[in-house]
Order: sequence, then C-alpha cells, then structure tokens
Amino acid sequence: MLSCWLVSMPLSESRRVLERYNRTQAVGEGRQLDLIVLGRGPLDRSLARAGDRFGLVFENTWFRVYARTNTGTT
Repeated sequence: MLSCWLVSMPLSESRRVLERYNRTQAVGEGRQLDLIVLGRGPLDRSLARAGDRFGLVFENTWFRVYARTNTGTT
C-alpha cells in the first residue's frame, strides 16, 4: 500500500514561497529548521525528531508537528 500526502497550491503561490525562502538570511553555516512535520504512514515510522531540540506542538491521525525549543544552542 502506498500512502502519500499531497499539497496543492497555485503556481503563483508556489513561486512566492520559493522566492521568499531564497531571500531569507542564512544562519551560521546554513538555514535552520523551525518545524518538523512527520507523517504517520509506513514510510515515516522510522523517523524521529532531533533529540531534545524539538517539542511536539500538534498531532492528529495523519501527522505530527514538532517546533524548535529554546535550548540556547543550534
């Protein structure tokens, strides 16, 4: 069984998001994650958040959202 999650958005919005992302300033050696979204499908079961740097902020039957915690480290 193949499980997938699709997002549909207009091409103009996709371009706007990419342009804004590309204008962001790099921090340290590169961009840092603020959120991690993990699905609950068979392909995502082996994935986990990065130690204590991210805390669970939302979950439902389809996915979990983790946000960066303020640990004072990168």
